[in-house]
Amino acid sequence: MSFCLVGKIFSPRLINREAFISPMARIWCVSEGMEIEIVSGNIFAFYFKNKEDRSWVLSGGPWSFYRCLIVLEIPVGTGDISRMSFNHEEFWIQIHNVPLLRMNKEACLFLGGMVGEVKEIDVGPSGSVQEVLTIKSGDRSGETIAAVPHGGFTGRW
Repeated sequence: MSFCLVGKIFSPRLINREAFISPMARIWCVSEGMEIEIVSGNIFAFYFKNKEDRSWVLSGGPWSFYRCLIVLEIPVGTGDISRMSFNHEEFWIQIHNVPLLRMNKEACLFLGGMVGEVKEIDVGPSGSVQEVLTIKSGDRSGETIAAVPHGGFTGRW
Protein backbone atom coordinates (compact mmCIF):
# COMPACT_ATOMS: atom_id res chain seq x y z
CA MET A 1 0.00 0.00 0.00
CA SER A 2 3.00 2.31 -0.02
CA PHE A 3 2.13 3.91 -3.38
CA CYS A 4 -1.64 3.59 -3.26
CA LEU A 5 -4.52 6.02 -3.78
CA VAL A 6 -8.15 5.32 -3.09
CA GLY A 7 -10.71 7.18 -5.16
CA LYS A 8 -14.44 7.64 -5.02
CA ILE A 9 -16.48 8.70 -8.04
CA PHE A 10 -19.32 11.00 -7.00
CA SER A 11 -22.18 9.85 -9.19
CA PRO A 12 -25.85 9.31 -8.39
CA ARG A 13 -25.56 5.94 -10.17
CA LEU A 14 -23.12 3.05 -10.12
CA ILE A 15 -20.67 3.69 -12.95
CA ASN A 16 -19.63 1.08 -15.52
CA ARG A 17 -16.47 -0.15 -13.83
CA GLU A 18 -14.78 -1.59 -16.92
CA ALA A 19 -15.54 1.60 -18.85
CA PHE A 20 -13.79 3.52 -16.06
CA ILE A 21 -10.66 1.39 -15.57
CA SER A 22 -9.37 1.31 -19.14
CA PRO A 23 -9.51 5.04 -19.97
CA MET A 24 -8.13 6.15 -16.58
CA ALA A 25 -5.01 4.03 -17.09
CA ARG A 26 -4.52 5.73 -20.49
CA ILE A 27 -5.37 9.25 -19.26
CA TRP A 28 -2.99 9.11 -16.32
CA CYS A 29 -0.30 7.42 -18.45
CA VAL A 30 2.11 6.97 -15.54
CA SER A 31 5.74 6.09 -16.25
CA GLU A 32 5.83 2.63 -14.68
CA GLY A 33 2.18 1.59 -14.95
CA MET A 34 -0.43 1.01 -12.30
CA GLU A 35 -3.12 -1.44 -11.27
CA ILE A 36 -6.73 -0.52 -10.55
CA GLU A 37 -8.83 -2.58 -8.17
CA ILE A 38 -12.58 -2.31 -7.64
CA VAL A 39 -13.20 -1.89 -3.92
CA SER A 40 -16.97 -1.43 -3.72
CA GLY A 41 -19.62 0.69 -5.39
CA ASN A 42 -17.88 3.64 -7.00
CA ILE A 43 -14.71 3.25 -4.90
CA PHE A 44 -11.47 2.11 -6.49
CA ALA A 45 -7.90 1.49 -5.31
CA PHE A 46 -5.03 2.63 -7.55
CA TYR A 47 -1.65 0.95 -7.03
CA PHE A 48 1.39 2.76 -8.44
CA LYS A 49 4.89 1.41 -8.80
CA ASN A 50 6.58 4.60 -7.58
CA LYS A 51 5.90 7.68 -5.47
CA GLU A 52 6.42 10.11 -8.37
CA ASP A 53 3.56 8.61 -10.42
CA ARG A 54 1.23 8.72 -7.44
CA SER A 55 2.23 12.33 -6.71
CA TRP A 56 1.71 13.29 -10.37
CA VAL A 57 -1.85 11.92 -10.35
CA LEU A 58 -2.66 13.51 -6.99
CA SER A 59 -1.34 16.94 -7.99
CA GLY A 60 -2.95 16.86 -11.46
CA GLY A 61 -6.54 16.93 -10.19
CA PRO A 62 -9.31 17.49 -9.81
CA TRP A 63 -10.15 14.50 -11.98
CA SER A 64 -13.54 13.54 -13.35
CA PHE A 65 -15.16 10.68 -15.20
CA TYR A 66 -18.17 11.51 -17.39
CA ARG A 67 -18.52 14.83 -15.54
CA CYS A 68 -18.51 13.15 -12.12
CA LEU A 69 -15.88 14.21 -9.61
CA ILE A 70 -13.24 11.68 -8.54
CA VAL A 71 -11.97 12.41 -5.03
CA LEU A 72 -8.61 10.77 -4.30
CA GLU A 73 -7.09 10.08 -0.89
CA ILE A 74 -3.86 8.51 0.31
CA PRO A 75 -4.70 5.68 2.71
CA VAL A 76 -3.08 6.00 6.14
CA GLY A 77 -2.40 3.47 8.85
CA THR A 78 -3.91 0.12 8.00
CA GLY A 79 -5.66 1.67 5.01
CA ASP A 80 -9.19 1.01 6.29
CA ILE A 81 -11.20 2.32 3.35
CA SER A 82 -14.48 2.34 5.30
CA ARG A 83 -13.01 5.12 7.48
CA MET A 84 -12.08 7.36 4.53
CA SER A 85 -14.30 10.42 4.20
CA PHE A 86 -13.65 11.55 0.58
CA ASN A 87 -14.70 15.06 1.60
CA HIS A 88 -11.83 17.23 0.37
CA GLU A 89 -10.79 18.32 -3.12
CA GLU A 90 -8.92 21.37 -4.36
CA PHE A 91 -10.29 23.46 -7.22
CA TRP A 92 -9.24 26.49 -9.18
CA ILE A 93 -12.12 28.93 -9.07
CA GLN A 94 -12.58 32.08 -11.14
CA ILE A 95 -14.49 35.12 -9.99
CA HIS A 96 -15.73 37.41 -12.77
CA ASN A 97 -16.96 41.03 -12.82
CA VAL A 98 -14.94 42.14 -9.81
CA PRO A 99 -14.56 45.95 -9.71
CA LEU A 100 -11.06 47.04 -10.71
CA LEU A 101 -10.31 48.54 -7.29
CA ARG A 102 -11.17 45.21 -5.65
CA MET A 103 -8.85 43.10 -7.83
CA ASN A 104 -6.24 42.55 -5.14
CA LYS A 105 -4.92 39.80 -2.93
CA GLU A 106 -7.12 40.80 0.02
CA ALA A 107 -10.28 40.45 -2.12
CA CYS A 108 -9.05 37.06 -3.35
CA LEU A 109 -8.52 35.88 0.20
CA PHE A 110 -11.94 37.13 1.28
CA LEU A 111 -13.91 35.78 -1.69
CA GLY A 112 -11.98 32.50 -1.86
CA GLY A 113 -12.39 32.08 1.88
CA MET A 114 -16.16 32.03 1.38
CA VAL A 115 -15.69 28.80 -0.61
CA GLY A 116 -12.95 27.17 1.43
CA GLU A 117 -9.31 27.50 2.41
CA VAL A 118 -7.34 29.60 -0.11
CA LYS A 119 -4.21 27.70 -1.16
CA GLU A 120 -2.86 29.87 -3.97
CA ILE A 121 -3.70 33.03 -5.91
CA ASP A 122 -2.82 33.46 -9.59
CA VAL A 123 -1.15 36.83 -10.09
CA GLY A 124 0.26 38.52 -13.18
CA PRO A 125 3.95 39.08 -13.98
CA SER A 126 3.85 42.48 -12.24
CA GLY A 127 2.43 40.90 -9.08
CA SER A 128 -1.05 42.29 -9.70
CA VAL A 129 -4.15 40.13 -9.70
CA GLN A 130 -5.33 39.24 -13.20
CA GLU A 131 -8.49 40.52 -14.91
CA VAL A 132 -10.31 37.45 -13.59
CA LEU A 133 -9.61 36.45 -10.01
CA THR A 134 -8.32 32.86 -10.04
CA ILE A 135 -8.04 31.16 -6.68
CA LYS A 136 -7.12 27.59 -5.76
CA SER A 137 -9.36 26.58 -2.90
CA GLY A 138 -10.05 23.39 -0.96
CA ASP A 139 -13.47 22.69 0.44
CA ARG A 140 -14.14 23.31 4.10
CA SER A 141 -13.04 20.48 6.33
CA GLY A 142 -15.80 18.11 7.34
CA GLU A 143 -18.30 19.28 4.75
CA THR A 144 -19.51 16.98 2.03
CA ILE A 145 -19.06 17.16 -1.70
CA ALA A 146 -22.41 16.05 -3.08
CA ALA A 147 -23.12 14.58 -6.50
CA VAL A 148 -26.12 15.93 -8.37
CA PRO A 149 -28.12 14.48 -11.29
CA HIS A 150 -27.06 15.17 -14.88
CA GLY A 151 -23.51 14.01 -14.11
CA GLY A 152 -22.39 17.31 -12.55
CA PHE A 153 -21.22 18.03 -9.05
CA THR A 154 -21.37 20.82 -6.55
CA GLY A 155 -19.96 21.60 -3.16
CA ARG A 156 -22.28 21.95 -0.18
CA TRP A 157 -20.98 24.98 1.72
